Amino acid sequence: MEDIATIKEAIKGKLDDFKDRFTRMDEDFDRWALKSPALRGSAEYKTSVKSRDTEIKVITNAPRTFGDSVQSILSSSDRQIHIRMAEAEGKDLREEIGKLERLLEYSFEKADERLARLLLPPFKDCEVWYSLFRGWVSARILIYKDGNDVIFDFLPLDPRWLTFQTGANGLLWSAYTTSHSPEELEDEYGKEVRPIPWYKPWLKPAKSCDVIDYWYKEGNGKISNGIFCGDVWLKEPEEYEMKSMPVLLAPVPTRPP
Repeated sequence: MEDIATIKEAIKGKLDDFKDRFTRMDEDFDRWALKSPALRGSAEYKTSVKSRDTEIKVITNAPRTFGDSVQSILSSSDRQIHIRMAEAEGKDLREEIGKLERLLEYSFEKADERLARLLLPPFKDCEVWYSLFRGWVSARILIYKDGNDVIFDFLPLDPRWLTFQTGANGLLWSAYTTSHSPEELEDEYGKEVRPIPWYKPWLKPAKSCDVIDYWYKEGNGKISNGIFCGDVWLKEPEEYEMKSMPVLLAPVPTRPP
């Protein structure tokens, strides 16, 4: 895996490429949150449009109520899992198909239990909200063993804070940014996080630090993962025996990319 400086440079380049997309996501969120439009009070508006004494400002909650209504319908709908398998002539695979479908239902149930322990909403509810108000859905899917237990670690990712690079066969790397307090990071990873440089003691320490969860496809085809904050590796890069990237994402067809 590359060094942190190289990774930051690649992320910065993609942030520039995704600028219009992220701006659209921010504007969509402001519309849903019923924030006041900035244009009407701007100097550009005042010079191009003559204001009137009788002019009143109206902010409708129609986008919020419509979005919440659609979200409620989708979130309360039943999840449907259908598996299609090519059947050899004279062979009935309905029992095997049923087992796989029940296994997938079980995996989502266990994933939601884990999210609840982390004080996070259910997987489906998150993805419904992201699909409506971000225009994209994304998630990190990990299934691994912890002793005799199988852990279904399904983490919905907010596409607003996900940068990535695609290649001929899918994702080459992804970087997901979250914010945490220095105390939380030092407790979880056992490493000291300095939100300000040691040589600038006059600066006030930040209340939160950006943490980047970075997944990368190596040249040998293996998948590596590392987590860093600033210039410090919180989790050293480690290779995993995976056939594909665990980060999945897709645009919602009815929304612009």
